[in-house]
Amino acid sequence: MTFTLLVADYAKWHYTTALQSGFHLWLNFVIYTAHLFMIKLHARTLFAPWHRMTESRSKKWNWEDWATTAVVNSVSRILGFFLRSIIILAGLCFIGILCVSVFIGYIVWILAPLVVSSSIVSGIALICIYLYAFI
Repeated sequence: MTFTLLVADYAKWHYTTALQSGFHLWLNFVIYTAHLFMIKLHARTLFAPWHRMTESRSKKWNWEDWATTAVVNSVSRILGFFLRSIIILAGLCFIGILCVSVFIGYIVWILAPLVVSSSIVSGIALICIYLYAFI
Protein backbone atom coordinates (compact mmCIF):
# COMPACT_ATOMS: atom_id res chain seq x y z
CA MET A 1 0.00 0.00 0.00
CA THR A 2 2.76 2.44 0.89
CA PHE A 3 4.70 1.70 -2.30
CA THR A 4 1.65 2.40 -4.48
CA LEU A 5 1.07 5.71 -2.69
CA LEU A 6 4.72 6.58 -3.17
CA VAL A 7 4.51 5.81 -6.89
CA ALA A 8 1.27 7.79 -7.23
CA ASP A 9 2.71 10.79 -5.39
CA TYR A 10 5.89 10.64 -7.45
CA ALA A 11 3.92 10.45 -10.71
CA LYS A 12 1.79 13.41 -9.64
CA TRP A 13 4.89 15.44 -8.76
CA HIS A 14 6.77 14.33 -11.89
CA TYR A 15 4.03 15.27 -14.35
CA THR A 16 2.61 18.40 -12.67
CA THR A 17 4.77 20.24 -10.15
CA ALA A 18 8.12 19.43 -11.71
CA LEU A 19 6.96 20.42 -15.21
CA GLN A 20 5.61 23.73 -13.88
CA SER A 21 8.84 24.40 -12.00
CA GLY A 22 10.82 23.54 -15.10
CA PHE A 23 8.78 26.00 -17.13
CA HIS A 24 9.39 28.78 -14.61
CA LEU A 25 13.09 27.93 -14.59
CA TRP A 26 13.17 28.10 -18.39
CA LEU A 27 11.35 31.42 -18.32
CA ASN A 28 13.94 32.79 -15.89
CA PHE A 29 16.74 31.65 -18.23
CA VAL A 30 15.06 33.41 -21.17
CA ILE A 31 14.63 36.62 -19.17
CA TYR A 32 18.23 36.38 -17.96
CA THR A 33 19.49 35.90 -21.52
CA ALA A 34 17.44 38.84 -22.77
CA HIS A 35 18.91 40.99 -20.01
CA LEU A 36 22.41 39.64 -20.55
CA PHE A 37 22.42 40.53 -24.24
CA MET A 38 20.36 43.70 -23.53
CA ILE A 39 18.10 42.89 -26.48
CA LYS A 40 15.43 45.47 -25.61
CA LEU A 41 17.94 48.29 -25.11
CA HIS A 42 19.89 47.45 -28.28
CA ALA A 43 16.65 47.30 -30.28
CA ARG A 44 15.63 50.73 -28.98
CA THR A 45 19.01 52.29 -29.75
CA LEU A 46 19.68 50.38 -32.97
CA PHE A 47 20.59 53.46 -35.03
CA ALA A 48 22.32 55.40 -32.24
CA PRO A 49 26.07 56.02 -32.49
CA TRP A 50 28.23 53.27 -31.01
CA HIS A 51 29.25 54.23 -27.46
CA ARG A 52 28.27 57.85 -28.25
CA MET A 53 31.35 58.28 -30.41
CA THR A 54 30.34 61.44 -32.24
CA GLU A 55 32.11 64.46 -33.57
CA SER A 56 30.73 67.91 -32.85
CA ARG A 57 31.12 70.86 -35.18
CA SER A 58 32.64 74.12 -34.25
CA LYS A 59 30.50 77.24 -34.19
CA LYS A 60 32.21 78.61 -37.27
CA TRP A 61 30.82 77.36 -40.63
CA ASN A 62 33.35 75.32 -42.57
CA TRP A 63 32.69 72.77 -45.32
CA GLU A 64 35.58 70.58 -44.25
CA ASP A 65 34.44 70.60 -40.62
CA TRP A 66 30.87 69.82 -41.69
CA ALA A 67 31.98 66.92 -43.95
CA THR A 68 34.27 65.47 -41.27
CA THR A 69 31.50 65.62 -38.71
CA ALA A 70 28.99 64.02 -41.10
CA VAL A 71 31.34 61.17 -42.04
CA VAL A 72 32.43 60.40 -38.47
CA ASN A 73 28.85 60.48 -37.16
CA SER A 74 27.59 58.34 -40.06
CA VAL A 75 30.34 55.77 -39.59
CA SER A 76 29.64 55.67 -35.85
CA ARG A 77 25.92 55.09 -36.49
CA ILE A 78 26.61 52.39 -39.10
CA LEU A 79 29.06 50.69 -36.74
CA GLY A 80 26.50 50.91 -33.95
CA PHE A 81 23.83 49.40 -36.19
CA PHE A 82 25.98 46.44 -37.22
CA LEU A 83 27.35 45.68 -33.76
CA ARG A 84 23.94 46.00 -32.10
CA SER A 85 22.42 43.80 -34.80
CA ILE A 86 25.06 41.14 -34.15
CA ILE A 87 24.45 41.29 -30.40
CA ILE A 88 20.67 41.06 -30.88
CA LEU A 89 21.02 38.12 -33.29
CA ALA A 90 23.41 36.34 -30.91
CA GLY A 91 20.94 36.78 -28.06
CA LEU A 92 18.03 35.55 -30.15
CA CYS A 93 20.06 32.55 -31.35
CA PHE A 94 20.94 31.70 -27.76
CA ILE A 95 17.28 31.96 -26.76
CA GLY A 96 16.38 29.71 -29.73
CA ILE A 97 18.97 27.13 -28.67
CA LEU A 98 17.59 27.37 -25.14
CA CYS A 99 14.05 26.73 -26.40
CA VAL A 100 15.10 23.70 -28.44
CA SER A 101 17.10 22.23 -25.57
CA VAL A 102 14.20 22.76 -23.15
CA PHE A 103 11.84 21.06 -25.61
CA ILE A 104 14.18 18.06 -25.82
CA GLY A 105 14.56 18.13 -22.03
CA TYR A 106 10.78 18.04 -21.58
CA ILE A 107 10.50 15.03 -23.89
CA VAL A 108 13.24 13.23 -21.95
CA TRP A 109 11.63 14.21 -18.64
CA ILE A 110 8.22 12.91 -19.71
CA LEU A 111 9.59 9.63 -21.09
CA ALA A 112 12.13 8.95 -18.32
CA PRO A 113 9.82 6.99 -15.96
CA LEU A 114 8.62 4.85 -18.85
CA VAL A 115 12.19 4.11 -19.93
CA VAL A 116 13.28 3.24 -16.39
CA SER A 117 10.30 0.99 -15.69
CA SER A 118 10.58 -0.78 -19.05
CA SER A 119 14.32 -1.27 -18.45
CA ILE A 120 13.61 -2.84 -15.07
CA VAL A 121 10.95 -5.13 -16.54
CA SER A 122 13.12 -6.18 -19.48
CA GLY A 123 16.08 -6.75 -17.12
CA ILE A 124 14.00 -9.03 -14.92
CA ALA A 125 12.72 -10.82 -18.03
CA LEU A 126 16.28 -11.35 -19.31
CA ILE A 127 17.36 -12.69 -15.91
CA CYS A 128 14.43 -15.13 -15.96
CA ILE A 129 15.28 -16.23 -19.51
CA TYR A 130 18.94 -16.65 -18.58
CA LEU A 131 18.05 -18.71 -15.48
CA TYR A 132 15.53 -20.82 -17.42
CA ALA A 133 18.17 -21.61 -20.08
CA PHE A 134 20.49 -23.16 -17.48
CA ILE A 135 17.88 -25.21 -15.65
